[in-house]
Amino acid sequence: MAKGLMRVLEWVIVVYFASHILVTVCVDSQMILPSRLFPQWLCDILSDHCKRTKDPLTCTPEPYPWFLSFVYGECLLQFPFFFFAVYAFYKGSCHWIRIPAIIYSVHTMTTLQAILSQLFFQDFANSPSPGPVTTEERVKLSLYFWPYAILPLCILLLVLFDKDYSPSLEIPTIVRPTRSPKYKMH
Repeated sequence: MAKGLMRVLEWVIVVYFASHILVTVCVDSQMILPSRLFPQWLCDILSDHCKRTKDPLTCTPEPYPWFLSFVYGECLLQFPFFFFAVYAFYKGSCHWIRIPAIIYSVHTMTTLQAILSQLFFQDFANSPSPGPVTTEERVKLSLYFWPYAILPLCILLLVLFDKDYSPSLEIPTIVRPTRSPKYKMH
């Protein structure tokens, strides 16, 4: 991949993880923490999202324990990783981010498969909160989730196939000092 194009992708990834930090703190954590911990304007943003998109998973996650497990995983496990990822992709070519990025990407794409399947195939007629009914509503709601499927795929491809993220295969050699001839043993 051309260096310039790779650097642009790294910057897109930096913005992705930085925005993911904000979304986790401001929106996703509202699903598992008491509402009194959040300012009213943040609660209003989530409420408006629920009314506008008919997002049953985010608005009433309690009936979906599998989804809540994803939110807990994001807030407790992925959230610390986001900071390391921002640094690593901002700096660029950090070999040490390769394995954690692979784990993050595969995990996130797997969770998104379940979330998108639920949104597209579930009948929300008897849902505790309004859910998408028409194909148009389902597609509109899924647009909020697609970046969390597409960007992890880009991250995965970058760290798997770009030589700057490949581990070094060189075996370090230990240089031993040589003894001077006068200390030679006989």
